[in-house]
Amino acid sequence: MYRYIIAGIIITSLSCQSRSIQTSETTSAPEIISSPNTEIRSESPELIESFSDDKRVGVPRKNKIEINRYARSEDNLTVIKFYTLGDDRQWLLKQTLEFDKNYGPGFKPKIEDFNNDGLKDVSFVSNVAARLANEVRRLLIYDKRSDKLVDILNSEEYPNLGYNKRLNCIDSFMITGSSMTVFLKLDGDMLKEFASVSTGLERVVSVIDKDGQERIVSRKKMREDDIYTRYVTFDPPR
Repeated sequence: MYRYIIAGIIITSLSCQSRSIQTSETTSAPEIISSPNTEIRSESPELIESFSDDKRVGVPRKNKIEINRYARSEDNLTVIKFYTLGDDRQWLLKQTLEFDKNYGPGFKPKIEDFNNDGLKDVSFVSNVAARLANEVRRLLIYDKRSDKLVDILNSEEYPNLGYNKRLNCIDSFMITGSSMTVFLKLDGDMLKEFASVSTGLERVVSVIDKDGQERIVSRKKMREDDIYTRYVTFDPPR
């Protein structure tokens, strides 16, 4: 059920592949930069947007992230570099992630805690959805054990992601002709659905077991004015 709805939301032609490159390069710590530039003057890669933070992401002041987007002749390339602070107070490059994308500038990075471990994670706008109300983001979760970012591979399938404090999970709000709130948990580098509330002529509450089998637990007629409601719980739906 969700896969059909998701397929209508996300433009599947704008697929994204990531590449992870390990290195031991060191660099000094620059100040935070934010410099969008949408003009493309040549076919060679050109920096059109950049962002840097070393005060909030991961372990504050011991980790740093740089996000750069480059324009190429046929698409854009987003490069993410993640650093840890070495014993010599120099930034050691721990990880590089690259994403090919046919999406223009405006990645609007957010640094917030998505898994309630007290450490901040990163998300950025990475794709465009069929409906502009659906903001599609790539989610990168900071893993303290490896001191690296975990690329959540299917995060783009769930628009308008947010941390749900009430249920200590992640939820997604999908807007089509109606809406659906999907409740998710992190499982390695994937998001797994465990419940949802969909709206339309009826409000339908479903749960998904560990094998991915869906079971409808309630179905009730609803008012049209309540169709575009983002729910924070599913049992009961509120």
